[in-house]
Amino acid sequence: MRIVIDSNVFVSALLSPQGKPAVIIQRWHEQVFDLLVSPAILSEYRKVLQYKHIKRYLSEKEIDEILKDLSIFAVEIKPKIKINLIKDDPEDNKFLEYAVGGKARFIVSGDNHLLAIKEYGQILIVTPATFLSKTQ
Repeated sequence: MRIVIDSNVFVSALLSPQGKPAVIIQRWHEQVFDLLVSPAILSEYRKVLQYKHIKRYLSEKEIDEILKDLSIFAVEIKPKIKINLIKDDPEDNKFLEYAVGGKARFIVSGDNHLLAIKEYGQILIVTPATFLSKTQ
């Protein structure tokens, strides 16, 4: 099974090691599923980790190491499809593009723009709690 994790879920996993997003990352470490990334997703993760209110919890070196591990151990994809479904926040379309391009089964997100779609083709767009309940 392949999944795409939205940046808000990824950052939540780092900041709250006891929460559901952290459980998802732990399950990825246990090789329960493949995590799909791309240079654009890694760039967005870095951008969000650089926010002042988040960066106070992680050093630049820790951020570099986390993203390096992702680039090594996650499955990197380069989608060839453009999707323009989310008009209110067009940046969110990239998560759909990567999920389609990487043949993901799930997009795990806390973003209301993505969650409102619920399903795109065979891809389910779910919260961390729903993902964990559907995959246990």
